[in-house]
Amino acid sequence: MERPSLIFRLLVLLFMSDTLIYRIIKLDSLSSLASLTHLLTLKADNNRLTTAALPQMPYLQRASFQNNKITTTEGIAHPLLEVLNLNNNQITKANLNGNELRKLSVLEIRGNLLTSTAGLGLPKLQKTLLGRKYDN
Repeated sequence: MERPSLIFRLLVLLFMSDTLIYRIIKLDSLSSLASLTHLLTLKADNNRLTTAALPQMPYLQRASFQNNKITTTEGIAHPLLEVLNLNNNQITKANLNGNELRKLSVLEIRGNLLTSTAGLGLPKLQKTLLGRKYDN
């Protein structure tokens, strides 16, 4: 029988939305997922993540981090990522590098505090969903 650590390393889909994981292990980032190098899809919506930064995941194609407390796009650098959802966070400036996100074609970044889209240097981007969050 294979060791559990090897089995988890081969995990390709991880849905951890609405887990309230921050209450269990006081997690506000995804750094503990670094060993899951074969992930294709990561869905981490409705938690209290303050960053979407991960070590580079060479196979990651879809990632969703909506409804968290993310303030920056730094550390999002996955060469095969095609769809990225950052809706409803607290991002003020989007700096996404086309050299690190060569395949990104869909970016959802509605409901944030963006003041500019000047940092979006994404040559393959086909669809961008924007909309500013307004405080009452």
